[in-house]
Amino acid sequence: MLTVSLSYSGHALLLRQSTIAPTITGLRGRAPDCSLKSGALPPGLMLNRDCSITGTPLAAGSFPIVVNLGASGVANELGWSVSALVLGPSVTYSLPASMMTGASYDFTTLNNFWIATAADTVTYSVSEGSLPSGLVIDPGTGRITGTPAVEGDYSFKVTAQVVNAGRIATATSRWPESVTVNRPVIPYSQAQAWAGLPFRSTPTLPSGSVAYTFSATSLPAGLSIDPATGVISGMPLEPAFSADYRIELVGTTAGGGTFANFTNVSIDVESPVYIRYAGTVGRVDSPMSDMPVIVNNSGVQLTGISYSYALDDPSSLPLGLSLDPITGEISGTPRVVSGRPVRINVTVTINGISFVVPVDTVVSVQI
Repeated sequence: MLTVSLSYSGHALLLRQSTIAPTITGLRGRAPDCSLKSGALPPGLMLNRDCSITGTPLAAGSFPIVVNLGASGVANELGWSVSALVLGPSVTYSLPASMMTGASYDFTTLNNFWIATAADTVTYSVSEGSLPSGLVIDPGTGRITGTPAVEGDYSFKVTAQVVNAGRIATATSRWPESVTVNRPVIPYSQAQAWAGLPFRSTPTLPSGSVAYTFSATSLPAGLSIDPATGVISGMPLEPAFSADYRIELVGTTAGGGTFANFTNVSIDVESPVYIRYAGTVGRVDSPMSDMPVIVNNSGVQLTGISYSYALDDPSSLPLGLSLDPITGEISGTPRVVSGRPVRINVTVTINGISFVVPVDTVVSVQI
């Protein structure tokens, strides 16, 4: 009884006279006798009785076959599932699963084990599916470059055709390349703004040869967007709740193609000062005073800032107390017991911009 094995570890080269030698063990000196049981070798290659595969292949790839292995003086045969590997111009790439519109990409072929000679003319093309809109393939090198312009899912195969002395051979991607093109993620440098103080937020754009035009249908009052750079700047006129603002982009690629997209930027506008009252507890017929406490929220030195104070309608102070419109002091001699909530509107003026900060407090008067 013989324990044998058959395998192939070598490869053939497209349009080159090649030999793929077998590795056979266990025949104990007997001559092998091979035949093709199933599958097909690429055009130009043949399986010999000594199990070698020889010839000049006209197609590249991995070709699964089943080889019957017999031996001199042995009646039975064994079938071996093996593959004949033919290397040609590389059609293998390392592509990301996700791309962004507006970003530039440059992909070269990988695993270039087959080298063209002066007698070879190699032409690359997309043979199945399509590249993302905005990308192109160099027919001479297979290099894929460009700037995607349209979102979507794309799948494609690449074929390299080789012509040499009238012979035509091909290599095609074994599996499709699949990529998804998404709208760009464009972060802005600053989200926090202060009413009455200069604000500037700069976008970080995808790395690519694209000229953008920016626009925004709405931004916090006092801010505007530079249509050429996308920079948002100005002085906010009043505090506003944090919100997302849609920025429209029209990109023009180096090749002259245009595409439209958008991104969202979050901007929070707050008062640069926080104002509160200590909430002093007074007593009937005893003088009392409560001064506002002002805290700088902005982290920058505030100069030329002024305040004016007024009771919000319908708020009122207990009998005997009054509000100083310049200092904001609540003072006087209360005449009645009270624990009422009071809202005071503080008008803050800085850099020529005035806005109102409502301040809620409780005026407590006990017996």
